[in-house]
Amino acid sequence: MSLVSEDGKGNIYEPTRSHLVHTPVDSGCLVEGSVSVKCIPGHLHVSSHRNMGGMNGQMFFALDPSSQMDFNASHTIKHLSFGPPFPGQVNPLTDVSSAPTSSPATFQYHLRVVPTVYEYLSRATIDSRQYSASDFVQEMDPRVAPHVRPGLYLRYDFSPTIVRRVETRRTFLQFLTSICAICGGLLSISGILDQVVYRTVESSKSK
Repeated sequence: MSLVSEDGKGNIYEPTRSHLVHTPVDSGCLVEGSVSVKCIPGHLHVSSHRNMGGMNGQMFFALDPSSQMDFNASHTIKHLSFGPPFPGQVNPLTDVSSAPTSSPATFQYHLRVVPTVYEYLSRATIDSRQYSASDFVQEMDPRVAPHVRPGLYLRYDFSPTIVRRVETRRTFLQFLTSICAICGGLLSISGILDQVVYRTVESSKSK
């Protein structure tokens, strides 16, 4: 199995920027760690390619045809995030499992990463990211798509816009207004119920 992280130009990130490890378990393996990436399009992929080394920042991989038909890329993503956590952070791929397939397949996730700044009441800020995700699955069939290689591909792109989230606290006047609104709603509902009960009783008496 090969674990590779590279940018949109195909340049492999230096080992010092990648801290991914895969640990064998009873069935399959467990991949965990972190990767420091630049704010440009890139991807992280897990596949059956064999690392053949590289030059000038480009890596070359040999395909092992005998292992491709046996490579099961089905997976469960326990956690995937960009940047440090903050209250209300959106990580849609957390606890997501792949759909079952009848043959080896390529699983692709396209991530749109949005830079996000979270500001606490104390004015302290967290510079982080959140993302949206869409998925695409293509099963391996040499007759239809001979270029398809089984594996897991996480392709990401960064949005040029920044979202700023500010923590706020309700004032006493806002709290009082909410209480009044709730009380007014309860009175309105009780008035409606009173009218329904009254008309029901009057209708039964008239009979």
